[in-house]
Amino acid sequence: MARFFQPINGIVTIGNICVKNEKNFRCAAPCPIFGASAAFNRIFCFRAPNFFYESTLLYSKNVHILFAMHAYSVSDPGVMDMIEAEHVSKRYGRVEAVKDLSFSMKAGEIVGLLGVNGAGKTTTLNILTGCMPPTSGRVLIDHMDLQDNPALCRRKIGYMPEKPPLYDEMNVEEFLRFVCRLRYVERASIPAHIQEILEKCGLTQVRKRLLGQLSKGFRQRVNFAQALCASPEVLVLDEPTVGLDPRQVQEIRGLIRDIGKERTILFSSHILSEVQQLCARAIVIHEGCIRCDVDLTREAREAPWILSFLGPRDRVLPALRSLPCIRSVRETPGEGVSVLLSWEASADTKACRVKLFSLLSAMEVPILSLTQQKQGLEEIFLRETQEAESV
Repeated sequence: MARFFQPINGIVTIGNICVKNEKNFRCAAPCPIFGASAAFNRIFCFRAPNFFYESTLLYSKNVHILFAMHAYSVSDPGVMDMIEAEHVSKRYGRVEAVKDLSFSMKAGEIVGLLGVNGAGKTTTLNILTGCMPPTSGRVLIDHMDLQDNPALCRRKIGYMPEKPPLYDEMNVEEFLRFVCRLRYVERASIPAHIQEILEKCGLTQVRKRLLGQLSKGFRQRVNFAQALCASPEVLVLDEPTVGLDPRQVQEIRGLIRDIGKERTILFSSHILSEVQQLCARAIVIHEGCIRCDVDLTREAREAPWILSFLGPRDRVLPALRSLPCIRSVRETPGEGVSVLLSWEASADTKACRVKLFSLLSAMEVPILSLTQQKQGLEEIFLRETQEAESV
């Protein structure tokens, strides 16, 4: 197990908490992890490296705590939701900026929030980070209600707003130290923590420079760096590359890609190529509503293939349909004889192509090309937003 766990005769201890069979455990003294919160009947969550524990606390008269534990491995995909939005709406008078949004994000996901200007992206991010309360609905951060536990939830979130919240009279290092103090980073560990962030964000050479004297690219880097203070588990980034030159855009994207290996990231953008490069999933929001939630990895995997060949179609098409891994064969315009092939969902794409080549080779049918017809995010985005406007 992780280093915080010490197994003793089949019992695991965390401080003065004993865990037996990872199912039931008892605290024989006031709990140092939960503190005063242990006096309430409620769902509570805590972490250890690579594990997530969700516990139902039951308070007893002698200040003993009995509760049931369920352990989940964080490394298992699809186990734990880090962000959950449930029927979230936001109204300004008669204007409904966000309408009944519901979605969730698993630990370790990088998700892009796509939408045109004015679609409701920034309002959504402000609600998810606790900067603004929803009119209705609720937000859960790591299984905790944001409105009921604002301080605990905000400690788990690093927020990079579109406009950098920088104090121009401070230098870079002073500003990051200030943010660390605000976020309750232990005083003794602040210098090492800041050094790590400066190196990660490429700010070491400007650490003593005043923020007011930095270029826009470096100011955006500092904006990114302040979101990393206190090592939050969730990063929320609002238009992280807006207004940057191509080189700076590539650098920020590289940072997001690297940080995404360790954290859950939600970022908004109206740059489709950016989302497609960085994300395995994209949520399209338009006029305050979620229009679609796209699994980009699955879209790429299930996209059909276009096969072009020279040969008698009346002999080749039945042979193609006889392959068990091919779900459908449909003719399409193209060079020679062109057909659209869809594999069975459970089929191994590489093995299917090997069988296809073997079949056509045995039939002495020349292959002109075999390419995958991927539906770009641009087509999905335009389709969804245009359909919304036509309703």
